Amino acid sequence: MAKKSSILLIEDNPDDAMLFQRALKKQHLEYPLQVVQQGAKAVSYVSGEGVYSDREKYPLPKLIVLDLSLPDMHGLNFLEWLRSKSSEPTLPVFILTGHVGPAETAEALRLGCNACATKPNQPFELENIVRTIHNDWMTNAPHVGEAQSLQTLRHEAATR
Repeated sequence: MAKKSSILLIEDNPDDAMLFQRALKKQHLEYPLQVVQQGAKAVSYVSGEGVYSDREKYPLPKLIVLDLSLPDMHGLNFLEWLRSKSSEPTLPVFILTGHVGPAETAEALRLGCNACATKPNQPFELENIVRTIHNDWMTNAPHVGEAQSLQTLRHEAATR
């Protein structure tokens, strides 16, 4: 039996990670979710270094969900590393962060993120984002270069 595609969540806030996991469950999406809380650990995870060399336990994800505010590096620095120096430069990246302004969105898209959204205030909004992630990235992951600005993601997901 084929393994289910996994998601790597790069998120330093344990509450936000738990809410993301809960939203997956509420949408009946049982993707294995790996969570790392620092950019350096995310680099090690994607590179398969150290403890993350066990790809049975830490599989290469089909999608990365990235918070920009990490304790040891800015999420855009991780994205830049991923696209320019990693061995997996085409992994889709969905930025889900507390605040993303127009300049940060433009920079994220320039660096090759596939989508950006702000963390919602309501659980049902996060469930809509998770459903969008499933429909648009997990079932048919876009390639780098097919970037989308999803500042209106909440509205679009709510109208589905």
